[in-house]
Amino acid sequence: MQFRSFNTKKIINYIEPNIRSLCIVLILSLICSSCTVSILSADTTDTHRNWAPISIMQWNIGHFSNGEKPYSTISNDSFNQIISSYKDLLNLSNADIISINEYSVLISNTNTHRGCLTDTLLFSSYSYKYIGNNGVIRHYSLNALFSTLSFSNASTNEYETNKNARITHTNAISAQDYYYISSRTDLFGNSTLIVSTHLAFDANNPDLAIQQIKELISVCENEKYVIICGDFNTSATSFELFSAAGYEMANHSSLGDIATFPATNPTKPLDNIITKGFKITNPRVLLTDLSDHLPLLCDIIPYEQ
Repeated sequence: MQFRSFNTKKIINYIEPNIRSLCIVLILSLICSSCTVSILSADTTDTHRNWAPISIMQWNIGHFSNGEKPYSTISNDSFNQIISSYKDLLNLSNADIISINEYSVLISNTNTHRGCLTDTLLFSSYSYKYIGNNGVIRHYSLNALFSTLSFSNASTNEYETNKNARITHTNAISAQDYYYISSRTDLFGNSTLIVSTHLAFDANNPDLAIQQIKELISVCENEKYVIICGDFNTSATSFELFSAAGYEMANHSSLGDIATFPATNPTKPLDNIITKGFKITNPRVLLTDLSDHLPLLCDIIPYEQ
């Protein structure tokens, strides 16, 4: 069965251009939420009815510059309005765990707001956080995890695949910029490995992203419970490597593809939430112009023990 609740291209065509981003987010979220729940409710058996689902969000936030620069471009004049829009979207998501790619420790590059910390302004309701690479951006790459649930053993991990790899289509980034962060948490009584990643890609060598996916699968091979979130920078068919290894996915699943990039006219399902040991329900996106990627969300529940 094809999943068509997230045909954002068609939805955009029916939205007046002057509607503010928050209104767009709210309307689409409400519409998509009702659609996906009705589609997926048949998959949730009575076995799970006593479990409260845990909500996961994956978002390449684009350094608060729509992905155009590796630092924020929020102006002084629009600062308060834009920050309010980010807060509203995060509140609307109601996510328990958030994976962020292209994060920035400072929310603004302007002198007036240069000291404003992103986690304080936007993620203060999340008691647990980990920002990779000590908060230092590697060109465009910086991954972060935020959670209302406690986690431990957080670390920044390099891809062996990328150590000797070259990106040939641009000099603006290198394969060594890209890595994954991980932490461990308890979900439904199960010790769970959580990963946030942003894959290196080479327009002239699609195999680079595939090799990183294979490495992730190998790293997690002996883990029974895993959640992998990220911007995978690859074709949707590459996700089938995860399916073959026994994972479920919010994107490119039996329900179809959910385009998350570019945000204004999405055509590519670059972002995904991938699990082992958990059942995914209610995959959805929020339509917003706050980044060049759309936030992808899903809920997870345990399989029957």
